[in-house]
Amino acid sequence: MARRNSDSVNPVVGGGVTNQPNGRTFKFAKSKLMRFYVYALHGLAMEILFTATWDVLTKGNRKLHGLTSIWAAFIYGLTLLTGEQIYAKMKSRHGIFVRGLAYLLWAYLWEFSTGLLLRLFNACPWDYTHEFYGNFMGLITLEYAPVWYAAGLLTEIFLVKNTMRLTLMTSHYSKTS
Repeated sequence: MARRNSDSVNPVVGGGVTNQPNGRTFKFAKSKLMRFYVYALHGLAMEILFTATWDVLTKGNRKLHGLTSIWAAFIYGLTLLTGEQIYAKMKSRHGIFVRGLAYLLWAYLWEFSTGLLLRLFNACPWDYTHEFYGNFMGLITLEYAPVWYAAGLLTEIFLVKNTMRLTLMTSHYSKTS
């Protein structure tokens, strides 16, 4: 598609055209609310896939009934917005191994903090007390360290980098009264 001379490209958001004929452009990647939405939905989907897979591996349940809580949407949405900041600050100075450790530490800190807060209102949807030996207060568990480490790196590679580059533009439309 050819660009008009008046169109300009914004490299920060993946080369999206910033001047539309109607003067409107929605910059998806610059909207924290939209990125939160993508991250929240991604978190819910991954939680459902993880719990279904976990039940297959640990209990032999092949029904693939994954479970989550609506709280997970808020938890993952905010977690990944922070993950963006970790990535942005560390990408040029630290290798992937160190960034993976940073994501792991952030995941544990955030899981513990949100779990503790939700527990105050009897709303914490997870409790590792009776399921894992490496748990701390039932809110975090060492057994998940490899999962959180890998999830942090995979999320950086496949989700955060791409979400930060997305641009969604509005199309030209005429107003009818």
